[in-house]
Amino acid sequence: MTDMIILYPKNWFYNAGVIGLLRVLSSEFRIDSWLKDDGSLVLDLNVFNKVCKGKLYIPNALICYVEYLTKDEDLEEWLSKTNSEKYKQFYNEM
Repeated sequence: MTDMIILYPKNWFYNAGVIGLLRVLSSEFRIDSWLKDDGSLVLDLNVFNKVCKGKLYIPNALICYVEYLTKDEDLEEWLSKTNSEKYKQFYNEM
């Protein structure tokens, strides 16, 4: 069980962070199997593996986070209005 992290419920602030993490990861992973009857969470460390995106290796959890933050955004419009030159190279690599 070395490829797992066990998170136990604590104070409300800590628990809110864990819930936020689960919301982000739920788009990519089946999180219901991670939740245990005693309230703990057994987090698979594979969620932090790096994935090749173009020329970059990015942690999978970070990709889930960016997709969660931008799911309702029109990135094409944002790039064309104000930031096209600034982020063009990075956008093309992604």
